[in-house]
Amino acid sequence: MQSNKIRWTVVLLAGSAALCSASFPPQEGRTTSTSPVATARAEISSGQLDAAEKTLWTVLSSNPNASDALTLLGIVRGRQKRYAEAEALCRRVLQLEPKSLVAHRNLAEALMAQNKPEAALEEYKEVVKLAPQDYAAKLELAHLYLGRGEFAEALSNLASIPKDHLPLDAIPTQAAALLGMGRREEAAALIPRAKQSPGIAAELAEVFLDGNAPEYAIQTVDAALAGSQHAPARLYYIKARALQATGNSSAALIDLRQALSRDPKSVDALLAIAALEASRNKHEESLEFLKRAYALQPDSSAVLHPLVVEAMKAGEPKTALRGAQALADKNPENLDDLYLAAAVMLEGQDYATASSIFEKYVSQRPDDGKGFLGLGIAQLAQQHYQEATKALERSLQIDPKLADAEYQLGVAADRKGSAAEAMQHFERAVQLQPHHAKALASLGEQYLQAGDLEKAHTALEGSVSVNPNDPKAQYDLALVLSKLGKTEEARQHMDRSRALKTAEDMGKNPAARAVKP
Repeated sequence: MQSNKIRWTVVLLAGSAALCSASFPPQEGRTTSTSPVATARAEISSGQLDAAEKTLWTVLSSNPNASDALTLLGIVRGRQKRYAEAEALCRRVLQLEPKSLVAHRNLAEALMAQNKPEAALEEYKEVVKLAPQDYAAKLELAHLYLGRGEFAEALSNLASIPKDHLPLDAIPTQAAALLGMGRREEAAALIPRAKQSPGIAAELAEVFLDGNAPEYAIQTVDAALAGSQHAPARLYYIKARALQATGNSSAALIDLRQALSRDPKSVDALLAIAALEASRNKHEESLEFLKRAYALQPDSSAVLHPLVVEAMKAGEPKTALRGAQALADKNPENLDDLYLAAAVMLEGQDYATASSIFEKYVSQRPDDGKGFLGLGIAQLAQQHYQEATKALERSLQIDPKLADAEYQLGVAADRKGSAAEAMQHFERAVQLQPHHAKALASLGEQYLQAGDLEKAHTALEGSVSVNPNDPKAQYDLALVLSKLGKTEEARQHMDRSRALKTAEDMGKNPAARAVKP
């Protein structure tokens, strides 16, 4: 459901609304039409908030308890979005006039603007006590009860409003309450009423989506589209979401493209199309839609996160790296985004920044083994062997089945010249993950150096069968085969190694880089 709209309305003392006369009954000595309060009211009506404030202070400077002026100043603060001050002014009015209907209503709205729904609910209850025919307050109460999951109370408040006074914008609230009570058919019966307004139809369809009733969401949109030649893009977007929820991704894509044709700047539609393309392994197409979304909302983590992922899958590491840096800068408190940014920086060989981000990550998630694995890899790449070993060992303490951590510990031991220790780690990595290409390649190299050609042959064959694009593994396998007298096979693998090395030097080798978390 969309949040309740905050309505700061100038209250006329002598207007036609019943609320106004109830809150400010004519009294002897009340302000006349030429009074400063009347002037301020007119200024507020015309949007001259600064002028109205100056006028009101001329009253309050001589009479701090002038409730009319305090009430209007509260409205000015509400219009200025200074809600805490508006709340204080409303509470002051209620100290002077405990039954001020306008003060209770404006206080409720100020509380809602500050995300204080519980306190706002109590104020709306006071409004309804003072004015039982205030249907707008009853509707707000229904919204608030719905937010608390008190569906029966929400329906009770709506039922107390005569049908001929029940506005269209009550339909989504009524449907949500009915769904909450399991009365799905009654909720669906509201669909014909919603088609009168595309906006209400969109809200109702979203209610059905949130209530796990996508078939009703589709019916709602179809009913609205049938009577509209210029339906908003959002209706097509919502229908696409509903179709996707029913498993009909192809139809969903058609509606998403329809939404995008009606609103080319719809970030929601761009993200949804990108997600669908990604699910079909069309990562380049997905990335193009994400780039369009990024151009519209460059600071949105909802855009940056999939942009980084799809850029990596589409083979655009520079785009991924730029996105990762932006993600870390724009959303430093989101740990999932930090992890993704650090992993991409690791791939992009920005090891110092990756280390810094992983340090922050593991400090806040000290039981995440993969976080320590990433930190260990980044430290190892910078030849910080002690720090790398510490992080990798911590990773294995948390998750003893992390084959990558064993592999990286083997790399660290090998670089420090501890061949026996390295072999132990590589062997454990292969035990944990028999098809770990890099662990097999490193183990084969260790066996080759130790002169155990049969084991070296087995390990290296296993490695190149998993990843045939590793030039070093191909080279070592060629050496082993040559020593075993298999000259022709050795030549083939040596040729393959040279070709891969040439492509690698030109930046075209598809072989995976260092193991990443």
